[in-house]
Amino acid sequence: MIDSTKLFFRLSLFFFVVFFLSHTGYGQINYSVFGQVIDENKVPVSFANIAIYNTADSTFFSGVASDSEGVFELGNLKKGDFNLCVTAVGYEQVCKPFIINGDVKRLDLSQIVVLESVKELESIEVVGQRQAIERKIDRLVFNVDNTILTSGEDGLEILSKTPGVMVDSEGNIKINGKGGVVVMINDKRSYLTDKELSDMLRTINAENISSIEVITNPSAKFDAEGSSGILNIVLKEMKEKGYNGSVYAGMNQGRYPGANAGANINFMSGKFSGFVQADFNFNEGYSSLKLDREFGSDENRELLSQDTYMHYRSNSPSLRASLDYSLDEKNTFGIMFNGYTRNNRLSIENETNIADHNQEPVSRIWSDAYGKDRFDMYSFNLNYIHRFDTLGQKITSDIDYSKFDNVEDILNRSQVLDLENDNEIEQSISSQPYIVDIFTAKVDYEKPIGNFKLETGLKFSHSLVKNDARFDSLKNGEWVLDKYRTNDFTYEETIPAGYANFSGPISDKLSFQAGLRVEHTITNGRSRQESDLVDRKYTSFFPSAFIKHDVHEDHSLSYSYSRRVRRPTFGQLNPFFFYVDPFLAIQGNPYLLPEFSNNVQVDYIFKQKYALSLSYHHATDVLGQLMIQDDESRMMIQTNDNLDLKQNFSINLNVPVTVAKWWEMNNTVSMFGNRFKTDNEYTSFDEMQVSVYVQNMNTFLISKTLKGEFTGWYVSPSIDAGMRIEHIYAFSVGLEKSFFKEQLSLNVKARDVFRTQQFEFSSIQDNVVTTGRQTYDSNRYQITLRYKFKKGSNVNTRSRSEGNKEERNRVE
Repeated sequence: MIDSTKLFFRLSLFFFVVFFLSHTGYGQINYSVFGQVIDENKVPVSFANIAIYNTADSTFFSGVASDSEGVFELGNLKKGDFNLCVTAVGYEQVCKPFIINGDVKRLDLSQIVVLESVKELESIEVVGQRQAIERKIDRLVFNVDNTILTSGEDGLEILSKTPGVMVDSEGNIKINGKGGVVVMINDKRSYLTDKELSDMLRTINAENISSIEVITNPSAKFDAEGSSGILNIVLKEMKEKGYNGSVYAGMNQGRYPGANAGANINFMSGKFSGFVQADFNFNEGYSSLKLDREFGSDENRELLSQDTYMHYRSNSPSLRASLDYSLDEKNTFGIMFNGYTRNNRLSIENETNIADHNQEPVSRIWSDAYGKDRFDMYSFNLNYIHRFDTLGQKITSDIDYSKFDNVEDILNRSQVLDLENDNEIEQSISSQPYIVDIFTAKVDYEKPIGNFKLETGLKFSHSLVKNDARFDSLKNGEWVLDKYRTNDFTYEETIPAGYANFSGPISDKLSFQAGLRVEHTITNGRSRQESDLVDRKYTSFFPSAFIKHDVHEDHSLSYSYSRRVRRPTFGQLNPFFFYVDPFLAIQGNPYLLPEFSNNVQVDYIFKQKYALSLSYHHATDVLGQLMIQDDESRMMIQTNDNLDLKQNFSINLNVPVTVAKWWEMNNTVSMFGNRFKTDNEYTSFDEMQVSVYVQNMNTFLISKTLKGEFTGWYVSPSIDAGMRIEHIYAFSVGLEKSFFKEQLSLNVKARDVFRTQQFEFSSIQDNVVTTGRQTYDSNRYQITLRYKFKKGSNVNTRSRSEGNKEERNRVE
């Protein structure tokens, strides 16, 4: 194994060597032009299309897109007269002539100003509206702010409406049928369990979301974590000088009520800019689970039938704040805070009936649980960016600290009700405090080299997890410590990493990006019983490659490859027992290995509008969930193990259609197949299932101030590591009315109109047959009122990212 200090030193040396070589001027072309695209308010225009034409015959010569700060550079030019034309969504085209006569090698075109376009559509004013779905070379972009069902929605609900993304009732997220998805917010990863992540996403009001990016094959610049790719939630940026903001309030009703409210304000004054956003959510709901298990030998076969009902009430305040200081045009400092608290009270009632192979009753067990838990999360980010020039050469650094604190106290009661008499009620109390500290530091460097671009960087992360579980049982009227179930667990993980990316054009129609990331992982897990339960060190290499071929102005092909890793979450490694009821327990596995995968994808785009993609995913040491049955005690243990193999293929088609001037439709169809294979001491199976996902989204411009939307989706039967999930579908509708020049808006909607978003599943593992059905409060009606205010003119506010975006998603 490679010592982590030596590895970090070598990566640092590599970074500075690359930094030095990038200043030598190697690779500079003879003639080039550069500049920056801005709008009339001096706001940089990101990702504008830059095209150069020969003045003599108007033939296309070369093209490129501006970067996130509107900067562009085009090389490999010859002497002559040219026209440079700039086009961008929502802006009028502008062209600028220039001459290359050989006097200068790099011609500065300075700032090119584009004007906002305004079109009249049957008396409805449309100002540069983007399509709801956009396809880029390495990602699909769902423009959330172009839909009206977002009003009153939360972040988790918007994810479930993103094409190709599936979210189940437990908050588990998949892309094209694959689990192991990393969720980021403004390039910041939240290291939470699926449950904690879903709870946190529910605190984000969808009105504050600009777009969701689906990145199935991330480049080497991203952490290698996430075998199925990345979902990046991009929050809206401030673009108003002075101040602007909004306040909102809403309420919803299903079986139980819910409410939310919040406010945000963006400001800029002199060299300072920033924002403050506060939200509050109140949720009350339920979850109902019916689970049947058949187990045992043929002559001693038993049927265990369980009905569980959980009722919960939670309130979740959250606060996000940011402050930037621009020292000058080249240097900007920033600080960001993100805080979230959830207070939850729950009650669980369970009834279990046991019958023999003749379906004759054997016994009945009643149990209930009452508890509360509090989850606190806060994070700080310090950020610095230095721009060497206006061409895009810059260095960015981040230091992050995040802390998660979860305390859960549960009172459990159970009683065996025999056919002849009732036994004494057994009672226990569990307390499980759970603390996670994450520190990260990273530096990224970018430099244009002619028509090419070099990106390189270093990152260091350290995570510390502490969990102390205590169980007490009531014996003869006194609470007694249960030594067998009481334990502590401490887990440390350190990952130094480095990467390099190089991209640019091969020819007029071919462009590429290639990169390599290196990560060295050091882990140590220990408990009260074992001082070194887990102690591992390993180094991994993660190459990535992208090629884009513009076959014709209407036809474009992209090819991509990446190697990824999916490390066990901190909770999956925790060896504690958590008893859900007298016959079901959850236990972690400290010996889990990381899952490695290779991913290949081909994308075809027609007329920059219609998209078809084909992908293949091959993973080993797959992190899978297993159900282990103890026939004697009738106890089933839900745990995790490494499966031998997972294969996934998918074919995805996205077709936007303008049905009429007032009706826009977007259709997504995916066919994906999953194969899981394993043979271990607990079970053996080799299963394959082909499934279909369909989504239809419609937007109606009924009048200048009234919009409507209808969305429906369907997923056919699928499998996930030995479990079969039945088909599921849902429909949602909404209307939005605006008043006072769109300052005030009223939104009403209905989610899961026909109450069909319920989950049915089954599995067969060895001699155990399990079937289940889970329902929850998915059918809800909501009304939201929002008021927007502003004062000032347009300016640009920096889009910020934190360095620990990859670690926080693994908190459990």
